[in-house]
Amino acid sequence: MSALPGMKEGISGSILSGTNIGIIKNISEDRKEAALEVLKYFTSKEYQKEKFKERVLSTSIDEILNDEEVCKKNGLCELAKSIQYTVEPEFIKEKSEDYRKRYQKYIYQYLHEDKTIEETLKKINDITAIYYMTLDTENSYIGLVYFIFIFVLSLLMLLSLTFIVRESFRPFIMFLTDDFWVITVLGSILILWTPVIGYGPVMALKCHMKLLLISIGYTLSICPAMYKLIIQFPEKSKLIEWIYKHKYLFLLFNILMDILINSISLISVCTSQTVLVEDGESFEKCKYNGEYSFILLIIYKCMVIVLILLLIFVEWNNSSSWYDVRFITVALYIDILSIILIYTFHVIQIKNYISFFMIPAANTTIISFSNYICLYGFRVIIGLMRKRDITLDFISRIEESFITTQSQLKSFNDSSKNNKKNSIYKSELMDHNENNINFETASTKRTSFIARMINYHYSNQEYNSSSTSSASNTFNK
Repeated sequence: MSALPGMKEGISGSILSGTNIGIIKNISEDRKEAALEVLKYFTSKEYQKEKFKERVLSTSIDEILNDEEVCKKNGLCELAKSIQYTVEPEFIKEKSEDYRKRYQKYIYQYLHEDKTIEETLKKINDITAIYYMTLDTENSYIGLVYFIFIFVLSLLMLLSLTFIVRESFRPFIMFLTDDFWVITVLGSILILWTPVIGYGPVMALKCHMKLLLISIGYTLSICPAMYKLIIQFPEKSKLIEWIYKHKYLFLLFNILMDILINSISLISVCTSQTVLVEDGESFEKCKYNGEYSFILLIIYKCMVIVLILLLIFVEWNNSSSWYDVRFITVALYIDILSIILIYTFHVIQIKNYISFFMIPAANTTIISFSNYICLYGFRVIIGLMRKRDITLDFISRIEESFITTQSQLKSFNDSSKNNKKNSIYKSELMDHNENNINFETASTKRTSFIARMINYHYSNQEYNSSSTSSASNTFNK
């Protein structure tokens, strides 16, 4: 038997392994004394000398290793003295049997199956290595390529906001105010950057931050459109009036809801779970002791989407936002499909760390880009495709609307003079029938509400200001 060759001549190493012996503290003093005597016996020179001669154990007592009688019988003294012992690493202790079998397997493949030394060393390293996405290109270019892609895409999104200040594009962006367009685009960018948090080793803080940022990003992206649909709802109420006057509080409320739901995840401990891949590259993923926050977050976002779809149904033929509601609908349907895919791949076992990163990253990219295009980007595209300046056309429509309004106001004043004499008689007649009308209204309130919503859906009545209507109609040009 000889020592394994080391990097330098005369130096060799070996993993020190064996059985640990100790004394438990929850026993009587007499039993502790008795156990101590046993330990003294096992560690005594006489005991170790006999067992080393029989090759039952190794020893570090120099006197035994230099004993000629022992060395003559054992024959391993020189070998034992030439080895530098090291403690077995913890990551090998946890799967020592599997490690030894795979190590032996790869060495034999190199010796007998014409495997290259590079392949063999990588497979040996993969037994204990944990892979993760990074900007480093040593293992994969995917991390760097994805980072550059979203950086360029984010930059283009930000640059597209400059069209807000151009007067020639004003009719295309009347659906929302300038500040809400900025918030919408920033929300899409925030969603786009969420996967980057997964770069590097898995940490509990990263796991919580990914859910929080994608949730807030989606709220910032879709909430301004939801606000617009609410305030132009055909029937007004105190709640709608409050939302109209406090748009930033409305936005803040939705963000606080995201924070509240995500804070539930802090109750359950989040740890990293190692996904072992035999003959492959192992990696780690987030593991929550309970999926309550993740499921609750999906339910909440689905409720928001359903609310927006109901508003879209009511305002489907609203002439002031005819194109807007259709593009919002496309964005929502893409979001629904992406959410389904995210949850599906969340429960499916993926055994490749690149696929484990790229599939969710692709889904979030689709959500981000589709929201950007359907809510804001298509307006820039249409504006760039227009061959003539629409500013004069927009002003002309405003003037026509003003003239029409003045004409209607004059007709109304003339009509009111003629009908003034009949108002007293009509008022008495209405008071006489008021009780009967109230009774019928109370019994049909629920049915009439549904009927009104359906009527609003098929009606092409304008529920918004004339300026917004004119802006919407520019898409027809």
